[in-house]
Amino acid sequence: MNRLPLNGMQKDNSLSSTESADVNAAKLAVLAGALTTFADAISTLAALISLDSLNNSNSQDQPDIGTLQKQMAAMQKEIAYLKNEARLNNSKY
Repeated sequence: MNRLPLNGMQKDNSLSSTESADVNAAKLAVLAGALTTFADAISTLAALISLDSLNNSNSQDQPDIGTLQKQMAAMQKEIAYLKNEARLNNSKY
């Protein structure tokens, strides 16, 4: 059975292996952080798009006040006309 002596070369290999594992772990941590940041950015954009969509739908749901006032004035004229017609028809009988 061959036994390897514990010399500097064997220690360098184990140290190199440990450093390599640490470097790989650090690279994975950096990659994970970058992916997390990218996912957060996508989430933020989705929230902004949702807010914009809600804002647009709310503004479309609310009719223009000027249009409503014109419609109300037209309805008031129609009511006045109908009242006048009713009075004229009642006075004939």
